[in-house]
Amino acid sequence: GRDTLLYAEGVWLFRGGFLDVRLSRKRTSGMEGFPQTAGVQGDVRIALRSPISDLLITRRTWRDWTGYYQHDNLRLSKGLSLYGFSIGLALEGVRSTSVGDRLRPLLSLGREYSGRWLYLSGGVWTDGRRIGYSAVAGVRRWAAYLEGFLSNRIPSFDELYWEGYGARGNPSLRNERSLGLSAGLNLLRLRIDAYFKRYHDLITWAPVGGIWRPENTGGARVWGGEVKVNIKGILLRYVRTYAYDDLGRRLIYRPRNAYFLALSPHLGPFGLHLSLLYLDPRFSNPSNTRFVGPVLLVIAGTSLRVRAFEVELTAYNLLNGRYYFVEGYPLPGRTLSVRVWYRP
Repeated sequence: GRDTLLYAEGVWLFRGGFLDVRLSRKRTSGMEGFPQTAGVQGDVRIALRSPISDLLITRRTWRDWTGYYQHDNLRLSKGLSLYGFSIGLALEGVRSTSVGDRLRPLLSLGREYSGRWLYLSGGVWTDGRRIGYSAVAGVRRWAAYLEGFLSNRIPSFDELYWEGYGARGNPSLRNERSLGLSAGLNLLRLRIDAYFKRYHDLITWAPVGGIWRPENTGGARVWGGEVKVNIKGILLRYVRTYAYDDLGRRLIYRPRNAYFLALSPHLGPFGLHLSLLYLDPRFSNPSNTRFVGPVLLVIAGTSLRVRAFEVELTAYNLLNGRYYFVEGYPLPGRTLSVRVWYRP
């Protein structure tokens, strides 16, 4: 539409990996209730997977009446396997107009075991300052499973150092800890899962003094279940969630009910796809006095393949509804996309 100045993406596939480059530039109307944030935003994303290492580089720039800002992220990673152990090496970096330059290494070590009925997995990782870990132990018998898990999660680089207009990371975050149980049943095309999680030092993004930033919000309990049915190109999914902090208040941005439907039939060279997502209203502040409305997102499209060419036509947000996943951030209105693929 008129607010899109540029969008381009190219993918190069080669033996053992790929290179994906994406560019976009658009005018923004600003956050809901904050028209002063209107401006021009540019995004660059470079993703490389190769037998040597994986590389992800992102750059976001935006210009508004207050000036010009830039935020770059870098992640270089490599996975190894040695004597049954999985070893991960990574280097994460950020360069921002406001934050400056930050760099941290990551080292992880993990191991998995799977027997006839029993399976175990665990790992530990560090960034040089913090230590995180996770472990899972479960029993799988016929179509059912029961497992217990625990985690001590190091904050992500964005949670620590993100810098954007009206949003900022928090270098003082503590590790997020959790433990819980899950169980499920998988019967051909029907899958049922249930779980319970107990959190300590839960990390949640929320507005603090007019600035969105992540905070450790104490303890929380989250439990619920999911039912999924998959029959010949038709996927039905229902999720029920209960999420409360230790004061009995519902956690923000967690819908009680979520419904998903996807259809993807093929008729010879023609393909169709339709997906619907509905989310209940969600509270948007810890005191549970404000909420964002329900979400109904409809995506529909069709495709035609002739020899080595394939044309895709897709309409995102087909009903042009005003929907929110996070307060103050309405996602785009109806958008039409045309793609032409050539696969020799």
